[in-house]
Amino acid sequence: MKELFGINASSGYGIGPVYCYKPNEYNIDQRNNVDTSYEKLKIEKAIKNSIEQLQNLKLKHIDNIEDKADIITAHISMIEDPDLKESIINKIELGNNAEWAVDETVKEYIDIFKNMDNEYFKERALDLQDIGKRILDNLMGNTENSLTEINDNIILVARELTPSDTLTMDKNKVMGIVTETGGKTSHTAIIARTLGIPAVTGIEKITDIIDDNQEIIIDGTIGKIILEPKKQQIEEYNKLIDERKAELVQEKSLIGCSTQTEDGYKIKLYCNIASVDDIQEVLTNDGEGIGLFRTEFLYMNRIKPPSEDEQYKVYNKIGNMLEGKEVIIRTLDVGGDKEISYINIEKELNPFLGNRAIRYCLQEQKLLLTQLKAILRASADTNIKVMFPMITSYNELIQAMSFLEKAKKELETRNIRYNKGIKIGIMIETPAAVFNSNHLAKEVDFFSIGSNDLIQYTCAVDRMNTKISYLYTPYNPAIIKSIKMVVDNAHREGIEVSICGEAASDETLLPLWISLGIDELSVVSKDVLSIRKYIRQISRDKTLINKAIELKNKDEIIKFLS
Repeated sequence: MKELFGINASSGYGIGPVYCYKPNEYNIDQRNNVDTSYEKLKIEKAIKNSIEQLQNLKLKHIDNIEDKADIITAHISMIEDPDLKESIINKIELGNNAEWAVDETVKEYIDIFKNMDNEYFKERALDLQDIGKRILDNLMGNTENSLTEINDNIILVARELTPSDTLTMDKNKVMGIVTETGGKTSHTAIIARTLGIPAVTGIEKITDIIDDNQEIIIDGTIGKIILEPKKQQIEEYNKLIDERKAELVQEKSLIGCSTQTEDGYKIKLYCNIASVDDIQEVLTNDGEGIGLFRTEFLYMNRIKPPSEDEQYKVYNKIGNMLEGKEVIIRTLDVGGDKEISYINIEKELNPFLGNRAIRYCLQEQKLLLTQLKAILRASADTNIKVMFPMITSYNELIQAMSFLEKAKKELETRNIRYNKGIKIGIMIETPAAVFNSNHLAKEVDFFSIGSNDLIQYTCAVDRMNTKISYLYTPYNPAIIKSIKMVVDNAHREGIEVSICGEAASDETLLPLWISLGIDELSVVSKDVLSIRKYIRQISRDKTLINKAIELKNKDEIIKFLS
C-alpha cells in the first residue's frame, strides 16, 4: 500500500483497475525548400477535416453534456482564428513544411498563454495543444484515439488529458481520473466535476510508476490516491462512495432554498463566469447572481476589440438570462503578459506589477469608454453593476469614475437609455487597496476582494511557482487581517463586500467569512449547492474572527478553524 497526494480537482471517491493512457507524441522535423503550394493545400485540407470532426463531435454531444458542446465550439473558433492560420501560412511561405509550421505556431501560442498570470488562461494552453495535435493528426493521417476502446470500468491515469480525450471517453466506464498535470480550472477538472467523476491532478510521474490493471483508490475530496489498497481500506471507501451518493441527492434538494446559517444569517451565493456559455451552468446549480463576469474573453481570439454593439448584446443577453438577478461586470483586465495581438502593451520586466487592468485602460480611453457605454446600455433593462479591477489608489478610482461619467454623457447626447443609478464597485487585490479601503469605501457602492491576487501580492509570491508555493496560502494571518480591515471599512460606510477566488469556496474558511459578515461569495457554479449545504449547517460566531487574527501562523489558523 502506498499513498500519493495531488490536487483535489473533483471531489468524490472511486475504486478500480488502472487504465494508463499514453497517446503517441509527435517529434516534428523542420524541412526547408518544400513545394509551398502543396504544403498550403495540405494545411487547408487538414484544417477543414479538423473542423468537420469537431462539428460531428458537437452533434454527438449536443443533447448530452452542455460543457462538452461548449468546449467543441471553443475549439472550432480557435481553429478558425484568422491569426492562427495566417501565422501557419506565413511559415509555409518561407519554405517550411506544413507539419513544422503548425507545430511551431501552436508552440508560440501556448507560450503566450502559459506566461499569463491568470490560472484560467494558463489552462487554455491545453486547448491550443489539443487543436494543434488534431491538425497534425489530420496532416499525418493518424486519427486513432484509444480512449474510445475502453470496455470495462477503470480508473483513468494519464500524463494529461486533452479536451478531445475527455470528449471521446465513455463517462460510464471511468470511475476516476488521475493526471500528472492540470489544476482546478483545467478541462480535466471541469469535465470531471461536470460528470461527477472524482479526479486528482498534479501527481508527478504517476504514469511511470503505475501499471495497467493495478487496483487503486482515488479520493478526489482530499486529492489522494492509494496504490495496492488493503481490504479494510477498500471497505472504508466503498462506504464513503455510498454516503457520497446520498449527499449528492441531498444537495440537489437545496435548489430554490436560501443560503443562510442555522441561526438565520443570510449570505449571497453568486458565481464567476467568463462568457454567455457559462450561464446555463449557473442556472442549473441555482446560483443567485453573477459576482464576477471576466470580460477578457470577449477580446480574445479576434483581430480587433469588440464594438460597443457587440459588447452590449453580450451584456444584455446575460442580464436577461439571469431574469433580474445581479450581474457584476468587471471591466477589461489585461496585463503586459497577455499578448492580445491588437492590444499594444509593451514587453515589461515584471508584468505582474506593470501596465495591466485599469492602469492600461485609463491610458486607452477609447477602449474603456466603448466598454463602459456598452455596460451602461445593458443596464437599462437588467440588474447590472460595473466593477473596476486593480484599483490601488484614490486618484485612480476618481479617474476611472470620470470615464464612467463621460460614457453616460455620450449616451445622453445619443438619447440612449441607461440605469442612472448603476452601482459601482472595485476589486480589492493589493495591500495598497486594503490600506486605502477607508477612503475608497466612501466613493463606491461595493467591494469585491480578489483573494487570489490579494494573496499573491500580500505574500509576494508567484502562485504558479512550485518552489515557493508553500507561501501562497489564504491562511497567512496577514490575509485574514487584511480582509477584516476591508470588511470593517466597507461596513463603516454602509457598502457590501464580497470574496471571489478560491478562498471563497474553502469550507475551512467559510465560518470565518460568516463571522466577519461577508455579504457575498462568488464561486464556480458547480460549488454552489455544496457550499449552501455547508452554510446551512453552521451558526454565526461573531467572536471567531477576533480570535483568528491573534494567531501567529498558517498552522495555528488551520488548527483553530478545523
